[in-house]
Amino acid sequence: MKKVAIVGFADTYDQAPFEDPSIMIYGLNELHKYLPRWDWWLEIHDKETLGLTKREGFSSEEVERHRQWLQSQTPDKGTIWMREDVVSDAFPASKAYPLARVQRVFGRLLGREQWTYFTSSISYMVAHVLTLGRDDDLRVIDENEAVGWIGLYGVDLAGDDEYVAQRPCAECFIGMALGLGIKLDIAKGAGILSGSHMYGYERAPKQQGPINVNILASRERRLTKTLRDLQRQAKVVEGALGETKNYRTLLNGSDRGMHVPPAGFLDDE
Repeated sequence: MKKVAIVGFADTYDQAPFEDPSIMIYGLNELHKYLPRWDWWLEIHDKETLGLTKREGFSSEEVERHRQWLQSQTPDKGTIWMREDVVSDAFPASKAYPLARVQRVFGRLLGREQWTYFTSSISYMVAHVLTLGRDDDLRVIDENEAVGWIGLYGVDLAGDDEYVAQRPCAECFIGMALGLGIKLDIAKGAGILSGSHMYGYERAPKQQGPINVNILASRERRLTKTLRDLQRQAKVVEGALGETKNYRTLLNGSDRGMHVPPAGFLDDE
């Protein structure tokens, strides 16, 4: 059965078995800048957002380089799975991602016509891999095409947006892989399928130790009070400074007959 390594952008991507030619490397988006080889690629964005990313420091020049890379790849190098409405001769290695079949296969699990729970590229990749060499009930019909091993490298989905919206969906499909008896290899230190503690049996790290949520909450309250006190003091000082400038104006005009307050009037210490 096939072996497929799904590779993402997190630091553990370099643990992928690039040196093993028996394992297909499935990458995505602009990750080609870092991978020594690949067999399959996923670029699921539409024409308007193709090459765009929220990754920090990503420039318009890099977007163009990514588009040029997509255009320069040929079928003999591998397959780039794209949206059907993006596939064209401009991208010689492109093929339409089998969305209809993937939706049908997983929709059947819930008694629906279509599965619509896809929240990230990783979820599309895992779902795609699970359908290879299998019928619509996910039974193996071609052992040479079916996948029996999946590696996950550089897949954390631990960022604020990713953790809430993307990770649950990806882990849903990974759980299906386990249910099908597919062996998994997950990079050491990866965030996916990982938690900080066992609920009910262990305390969360943020609740114990020299720095914990209670200590931080107390410090936050204390600093907030100090800041408000200083802000009030700053307003008093600003008022006194404005008053002083007004009296300076009076003093400068004393030789013109303006009234100047008596000595000691401004003693406020």
